[in-house]
Amino acid sequence: MRSGLRRQVESTGRPRDRAAAAMSSGGPAASMIALTRLRWLVFGLSGLFLVLFTVALGLWLYNTRLQLIDRTRDEALQLALAAEQQLVSTLFHVDLSLRALERRIERLGPDLSPGGEEVRTALIDVLDQSLVIRDLTLIDNDGRWVAGVLGPRGQALSPSVTIGRAAEAANAVPRVVLSPPLRLERVDLWSVVAMLRWMEGDIRRGWIVAELPTETFSAMFRPLIGSRSFRISLHLENGITVARTPHDPAVIGRQAAGWQQTRAGVGVLVTSTTLDRGEEALVTVRPIAMRDLALRISLPSAAVLAPWYRTLVGSAIAWVAVVGVVVLLTLWVVLSLGRQRLAIAALAESRAEIANQRELLQATFEHISEGLAIFSPDGRLLSWNDRFLDLMDLPSSLIKPGITAFDVTLFQIERGEYGPVDNPEAAARERVTRALSLDSYQLERPVNNGRTVQIRLQRIPGGNMVGIYIDITNQKSHERELIEARDLAHAASQSKSRFLAHMSHELRTPLNAVLGFAEAIRSRMMGDNIDPRYIDYADHIHRSGSHLLSLINDLLDLSRIESGRLRIRINAIDLGELVHKVEILSAGMLSAGNHALNVSLPPEGTVLFADQRAIEQILVNLISNACKFSPRAAPVSLSVTRLPDGQMEIVVRDQGSGMPPDKVQQALTPFGDVVNDYTRQHSGAGIGLRLVKALMGLHGGAIEIESALDVGTTVRLTFPASPGGHGIEVEG
Repeated sequence: MRSGLRRQVESTGRPRDRAAAAMSSGGPAASMIALTRLRWLVFGLSGLFLVLFTVALGLWLYNTRLQLIDRTRDEALQLALAAEQQLVSTLFHVDLSLRALERRIERLGPDLSPGGEEVRTALIDVLDQSLVIRDLTLIDNDGRWVAGVLGPRGQALSPSVTIGRAAEAANAVPRVVLSPPLRLERVDLWSVVAMLRWMEGDIRRGWIVAELPTETFSAMFRPLIGSRSFRISLHLENGITVARTPHDPAVIGRQAAGWQQTRAGVGVLVTSTTLDRGEEALVTVRPIAMRDLALRISLPSAAVLAPWYRTLVGSAIAWVAVVGVVVLLTLWVVLSLGRQRLAIAALAESRAEIANQRELLQATFEHISEGLAIFSPDGRLLSWNDRFLDLMDLPSSLIKPGITAFDVTLFQIERGEYGPVDNPEAAARERVTRALSLDSYQLERPVNNGRTVQIRLQRIPGGNMVGIYIDITNQKSHERELIEARDLAHAASQSKSRFLAHMSHELRTPLNAVLGFAEAIRSRMMGDNIDPRYIDYADHIHRSGSHLLSLINDLLDLSRIESGRLRIRINAIDLGELVHKVEILSAGMLSAGNHALNVSLPPEGTVLFADQRAIEQILVNLISNACKFSPRAAPVSLSVTRLPDGQMEIVVRDQGSGMPPDKVQQALTPFGDVVNDYTRQHSGAGIGLRLVKALMGLHGGAIEIESALDVGTTVRLTFPASPGGHGIEVEG
């Protein structure tokens, strides 16, 4: 048998141990050389990975920068095209306005005075129809003012050099020509002058001059930019800045920085890097055909490359993280290889320790007081000890390695441990299948050797089942003795209850006669010539007899409850009438101690479903206790409350001697009076509260006592909301 256990333990070698043994088979020197080479290989692979990763990241960043610049160039070109359309449309509008004015003046006739009201009206009409022209003026060939809307008569519109150049251009080309920007003193704003020859037939009389604020062009380009960082500027052919968006008066009238580097032929798009107000910028110049103008779209390099710089920072962080991870992994692998070397060295020592632990486990397995057996998930017996064979009365010749639980159970059935069985094999298979299908299983059964064995089966990780077999023969014998003692005690209690009931009945018959004669004497039913002392004696006899009769009745009721023979009848009770009757029944006790009974009832009246006699008995007992243990003239209160959940609560409260909280349970036991200096002065059998508790139990209610020494006692009775109907009889 022990060889079977030993075989099972030795066959559980772990794959990790076998791998370590295989690695150590070449000897310590070979293992050290192999580990050293492996370390250098790990270092080399880590370095190569970092170099390749760095090169790939750098190439990716370079390509990302080029792609970002290309996208920005495309965006600048689209912006330039949109701005060109806006500008050409605006200048075309100015051309149309000036030519319309020229034709209108020509229609007025050759004899018309240029400074007349008709000419001024024509100028105002054209000015009102234009959104970009601020002022219209007619000047003669010498540049003197002839007619206008805003400018004063005879005042030159602009410096002579500017007017002269514009006039020469307008005279050479029969179209509108823009002058360089000029700063008008009367409005202190930058403007440009658009000039068109003023002809009457073939004779040139002067020029039609339109003043265009440079802010108009800035406002025209502003919606195209939106929230982006692009700058759009309008230049003359020589690079003089006409307008800029965002608007910047400081650069208007000056040649743009780096103009010659970015200027190209008509219709050619030039994109290069130059300085824009001290900032490196990406610049695109778009010449305007037939206008001697050019649009310049610029974007600071910082704005162009801002996304790339963010990508660069993220890439740097990623590079640092990757390098850190690779370094940490390399160190971890190297340290793991070092630990592997230590593990190889400690393997032999561990094997020796495992062998010692196996021997210790085997010794423990054999010497424990319980039987122990281990079954595989399919019910095959793997390991066991001698105690298992002894408790289950199994022969050692039967139990061999590989035997199944079915074989053991079939052997037990065939020798009669489970009683007569028609089909032993089917019964054995059913029992084993049920036991193996559960994760835990427990039963107690007798064995042929006279023992009673408790069997506990528990599934363990891996699916095997461990069975523990405990000899509980002595325990079961002790349980039988306790059951017999309990039955004897119950029989004695029943005999006591029957005796008390019989004695109470026997005592009540003569006691009723004594009470009757005492009542006849004190009520002078036999005449008035009775000595007053006898009347007083009869009164004492009647009070003492009534008290004794009350105790006998309580004792009889308690006996009936304990024996299960007391019946109560549930009906609807008007608590107002019930409390009034209790006041009458308790009047003697209250007046004897000069106690006042303070009653509190709900104003709407209250109905309680209970047994009227039992409730009267409960309240009289509680008021009696309150009077008994309260000082003279101390008030007693009785209150009735309907709780929110429908339950009825009756509270009796006194200001008597009270009792410690830890003595409350003692007071609820039969004859369990709590004794103190005050209660010693009063008589009582000690069954009042016990009877109250028993009667409340029959009603399905609860009693709760709160008491404090020298403060008083509060008894709270809680009745259920509904007893289930009227006229119900409940048997105790």
